[in-house]
Amino acid sequence: MGSVSTAHLELERVALDSGERVDRDEPGRESVVVILSGRCSVVVGTDVHELSRESVFAEKASAVYVPAGRTFSIEASTSAEIVVCCGEAAVSGEPMRIDGESVACRSVGRAAYQRRVCDIVGLDVPAQHLVLGETYNEPGKWSSFPPHKHDEDRLPVEAAMEEIYLFKVDPVEGFGLQRLYSPKDGYDRAVVLRDNAMVTIPEGYHPVGAAPGCSLYYLWVLWGERRELAPFDDPGFESVKARLAAEE
Repeated sequence: MGSVSTAHLELERVALDSGERVDRDEPGRESVVVILSGRCSVVVGTDVHELSRESVFAEKASAVYVPAGRTFSIEASTSAEIVVCCGEAAVSGEPMRIDGESVACRSVGRAAYQRRVCDIVGLDVPAQHLVLGETYNEPGKWSSFPPHKHDEDRLPVEAAMEEIYLFKVDPVEGFGLQRLYSPKDGYDRAVVLRDNAMVTIPEGYHPVGAAPGCSLYYLWVLWGERRELAPFDDPGFESVKARLAAEE
């Protein structure tokens, strides 16, 4: 269990035993409840949404979107692991269940940076500020590559979006690595990604790599005032991008 946050966004990992319940009241934040494993029910008013999942590596996600100003509860019917993502929002909208069948997955990149991306709360879901999905790196492969950022509002080139990642690793003894850097702000660091690691990305570039023999998963959630996806690739990688394009 635990939570991390940025200026407008919070991600909380919740582990419940069978029969345990948590109640939430978010008057100024919209929320997305995502099941990672087990079975639980999400109750919003008189609506009851049953969520289940063997694991993030075995099944696609199901989730419930809860607009700001609505109380909700989560009750586990087995041991369950759940993620609750909350972002600042005005009171508006209706709750929405997102079934695994409606989660669109696609292959992105190629060769050593090919990954599978699944959109859970895409731009087709009527949220106010949140966008949420999951990415899968096969062993030894990279994602969020070529490195990109989304910390400035300068459309159509870039839209500012805060972001948080939650990682899972298979096997759990494995690991990945993430580089977090910003030439503008003068920082450059590497983070070891263990199972259940949570990383905040308020700014800068943030590529991710999986160690050989280790499958890497991460849930990503973004918050933006404009709710537009316009990532900006690192200009320092133009020659790398040209070389990759030539190999296609």
